[in-house]
Order: sequence, then C-alpha cells, then structure tokens
Amino acid sequence: MCRIMYTVEKRNAAVSKSFSGEWGRDRFPEWRALIEAALASYQGRETQEEADLLKGEVESFLEVGTTRVRPHGCD
Repeated sequence: MCRIMYTVEKRNAAVSKSFSGEWGRDRFPEWRALIEAALASYQGRETQEEADLLKGEVESFLEVGTTRVRPHGCD
C-alpha cells in the first residue's frame, strides 16, 4: 500500500517496495509499527509479534490507503 500511495502522491512508479515502505514509515508515523512489520516480513525476518500485528492491522491500513488514492482516480 505504501508503494501505491507513493506512486500516486509523487507520480513516480519506479520505486521499490523497500524504499516506499521507508517513505511510508516516515510519512505516516501512526502506522510506523505496522509498516516496519511489513518491511520485516518482506525481508523474511519478521517476528511472531510482527506477524500478529500484520494480521490484526493490515486491513485497517489498506482502508486508509484506499481512501487516500481514490480521489486521484485510482479505484
């Protein structure tokens, strides 16, 4: 979701998942723990606590992200 939001906001699709996750971590401090858990998962080093956080919070973050990109014509 960070990659999609970065692409829409910056109009630049040439960005990695890692880079956009780092951008999102700084851009959305309220979601920092979740984004860090997603980055850890992507890198294959997530803890059980991070896996549990992802399971419990990812849908809420996806809703927030979807709400942010919809006004830009991305359904």
